[in-house]
Amino acid sequence: MDAADPTISQLSKDKTLRFAGRLVLSALLAVAAILAPVPVTAAPAAPFGQPPSAATGVDYVPGCPTHPAPGTYTCYSLHRIGLRQPAAAAATPQGYGPAALQSAYALPSSTSGANQTVYIIDAYGYPNAESDLATYRATYGLPVCTTANGCFRKLNQNGLSSPLPAYDAGWAGETALDLDMVSAVCPKCKITLIEANDSGDNLFTAVARATTLGAKYVSMSWGGQETGNEAYYDTTYFNHTGVVYAVSSGDWGYANGVSYPSTSTHTVAVGGTSLVTAATSRGWSETAWGTNWGVGTGSGCSAFVAKPSWQHIIAGSVCAKRAGNDVSAVADPNTGVAVYQRGSMYGDWSVSGGTSAGAPIIAAVFALAGPPFAADHPASYLYAAPAALHDVTTGNNGSCSPNLLCTAATGWDGPTGLGTPSGVTAFRSPQSVSINNPGNQVSSINNPVSLAVTAGRARFPVTFRAFGLPTGLRMSASGVVSGTPTQVSTSAVTVSVTDATPATSSATFTWTVGNAGAFTPVKAFRMLDTRDGTGARRGPVPANGSVAVQVLGRGGVPASGVSAVVVNVTVTNPAGPGYVSVYPDGAAKSVASSLNYVKGQTVPNLVLAPVGTDGKIRLYTYAGADLIADVAGYYLRGVPRVPGTLRPLNPARLLDTRIGTGARAVAVPSNGRLTLQVLGRAGVPQSGVSAVALNVTVTGSRSAGHLTVYPDPVRLPNASNLNFPAGGTVANLVMAPVLNGKVQIFVSGGGGTNVIADVSGFFISGAAAAAGTFTALTPARLLDSRSNTGGLSRPLGNNGTFALKVTGSGGVPGTRVTAVVLNVVAVSATGSGHLTTYSAGVAQPATSNLNFVRGQTVANLVIVPVSTTGLVKLTMNGAGTVGLVADVAGYYHS
Repeated sequence: MDAADPTISQLSKDKTLRFAGRLVLSALLAVAAILAPVPVTAAPAAPFGQPPSAATGVDYVPGCPTHPAPGTYTCYSLHRIGLRQPAAAAATPQGYGPAALQSAYALPSSTSGANQTVYIIDAYGYPNAESDLATYRATYGLPVCTTANGCFRKLNQNGLSSPLPAYDAGWAGETALDLDMVSAVCPKCKITLIEANDSGDNLFTAVARATTLGAKYVSMSWGGQETGNEAYYDTTYFNHTGVVYAVSSGDWGYANGVSYPSTSTHTVAVGGTSLVTAATSRGWSETAWGTNWGVGTGSGCSAFVAKPSWQHIIAGSVCAKRAGNDVSAVADPNTGVAVYQRGSMYGDWSVSGGTSAGAPIIAAVFALAGPPFAADHPASYLYAAPAALHDVTTGNNGSCSPNLLCTAATGWDGPTGLGTPSGVTAFRSPQSVSINNPGNQVSSINNPVSLAVTAGRARFPVTFRAFGLPTGLRMSASGVVSGTPTQVSTSAVTVSVTDATPATSSATFTWTVGNAGAFTPVKAFRMLDTRDGTGARRGPVPANGSVAVQVLGRGGVPASGVSAVVVNVTVTNPAGPGYVSVYPDGAAKSVASSLNYVKGQTVPNLVLAPVGTDGKIRLYTYAGADLIADVAGYYLRGVPRVPGTLRPLNPARLLDTRIGTGARAVAVPSNGRLTLQVLGRAGVPQSGVSAVALNVTVTGSRSAGHLTVYPDPVRLPNASNLNFPAGGTVANLVMAPVLNGKVQIFVSGGGGTNVIADVSGFFISGAAAAAGTFTALTPARLLDSRSNTGGLSRPLGNNGTFALKVTGSGGVPGTRVTAVVLNVVAVSATGSGHLTTYSAGVAQPATSNLNFVRGQTVANLVIVPVSTTGLVKLTMNGAGTVGLVADVAGYYHS
């Protein structure tokens, strides 16, 4: 016994007397039904449409045994025997017909339900099922539903049309009730009747067959008392989502206890009401169905089945486990429904009730609402929309404690659940259609667009619409946005989807149209760190191994419309000397390198990386090492035409003095220089180029020094692009202006140094002014802590931060600057650490731009967003102190 459930002890006190009384009552009424044309009652029976009173008697009998043998189940139909009607009365049968039920429950039966199939599960055979159903439907002018037209099927529990089970008069009456109620509520629905071999566990076998046949709505007007084996049955037969299992809760009131499978967590428990006409705006009134004779809707609290999540609105003090019921419908035989069964002991036309009427009614209402979603428990829909039901607040089916389990009340109660149908809103998902937000979009002008927007949840055909699309784009009714943007713009776009119910869902996102090759900086974001599993499997990348990193759709980079990203790549803990190459995923690895390292070294480098068609870049490492990648911004896809836009290239080698590529096969001497032709080589055009992106590497130097790249012919600037130690191999990205098709490379120190240069893109020449375009500058020094240049007069210590004014200096204009390109140098470090550069308008990101160790001087190119006040910040984290130098190489327009 569950101590939290006071109803179980109450049941044990009342069950014996209630159950004995029920047996005597049912036995007397069964005899009366067979031997007399009218019931044997102590008082006149109530006329149709009025619940019995003290002055009237009970004139209905159960269709199935009220105390089934162990291991079997009973149906919950009750049939009035004092209102026998011959076939001649077919024109005006007593009992509620389709029009009354559709009116009482405000159902859209004339417009909904087509192509939906309700499965009815009953025991034993009913040979006249199809012909009796035809009579019922013809009497009420409902559409023909036969085997011939594909509307009606009758199957055995194996899903076959034969052999069918033996006839049973009681269960045949139950089946007639079920068939007629589905027809009354959903005339356009198809019906599949599955007849189990008997009233034992074969009923569950039939349920399983319906599920495997694809059933979405299953009516089950039968049940039995809980046994403690409910978990087995739930797991074996009902452990499915997306299927409505509508189950009657029983006809013998609260005291007889709950009925399984109505208490399954996967079913919809259906209680019963008395339904009468009333002088109200609805035209109807309902009370919980119950009588002084212990007859009435079942309800209560399960002793074994856990409370489903959607029933948590029911307090634990009321019921700690699964509570019945969820919803209800007419069940009182005195306000019952018309049923046709030729030759029935109750008359060809009878008035019937019991909660057996409710299960097919509720299953059919769900069918009118449309299929539940595959992952849903349909009972949960009712709890999400209780206001869309008729709340039944009066009547009871017995006495109990707490009272809510047997007495109707505002909101949920045991006898009637949340209420009875009021249309179909409560029987479909709270959001019957949803839309998948495609996320912010980025496109470039004059480049075709194709974006498919999809519905995430939809029962019915849907239609899409869009508002606020950029000029040149349109959306089809099927959800495809297409066309060619013709104007640079930023638009707030709303897309919506509407189904036939009609239900609507919408999503809003930003659509930016820019110039192909324009750059957008983002707050630095770590996309890869193999040390902790960020962006890839945790652990070092093995020697001659690679890792693919998703970059589109992460860290502020759009999911589409991007040709290349700028990432700061760092290698750490390498097992030996080697290099890293970054290239588009899906492309062949280039011979070009993005950075170089020796065993145990931590080295960063900024990389301009074209993106693969799958939205990824790939990083290859020669020696086993951990890899880190921080994104700094992205370039728009398309053919660049506007001055200052970028055309990314797969990296290609322009210079290698070791073997004579691009220059003589001679090391550059100390204070020597060489001139490198860049236009007309490796994908760079002969003209129309303002700057190139070069990854420059020095190797084999005999002494420490630095290297500067600058346009030809221009005087050597007081700036550097990379610094190197004796014998080191060091790389750095350079944005090098091009004036006459060439750049100059100067090497200070080194004692003879080999130089390598790989091109990864070029910028269109002309006066750049549009948003995202780049203007290259001859390098100029903005910061040097050694000489107080830029306002920094001493090295930075741990957590030290310096705000550098970048606008209005070194050729950078005072306004309309979104980002600057800086070559940052850490000099004379007294300990190990790293440096982070970022916009002064944001918090410090968890990324790094360069790493250093004690005594080292190391440089790295950075592209850093500029705050509205024209500032960038540099923060040092680590031991000791470090001096800083920063040279500007260009800027991006806002």
